Amino acid sequence: MLKIVENYPPVLLVFSMVFLWMLTKILGGVSYAVLTPLALICFAIASILLLLAANTFRNHKTPIMPDRTANTLITSGVFKYSRNPIY
Repeated sequence: MLKIVENYPPVLLVFSMVFLWMLTKILGGVSYAVLTPLALICFAIASILLLLAANTFRNHKTPIMPDRTANTLITSGVFKYSRNPIY
């Protein structure tokens, strides 16, 4: 199971989301009226970054999967500003 988490960051994201959801159930105190818009904004930003990064990978004809060897070093698009915007 740990190997899956190490090789596929979306799995780690899901585990983190479940953990944080459980934490809010245990601790309480923060209203969903506050958390829901913030979560949706963060999700939208992350989704846009992921799509931009995936498009850049496709344009450079290099695999997006972390266990495959890259064909080229990408320094354009969102990678111009962040070394690894997907993770």
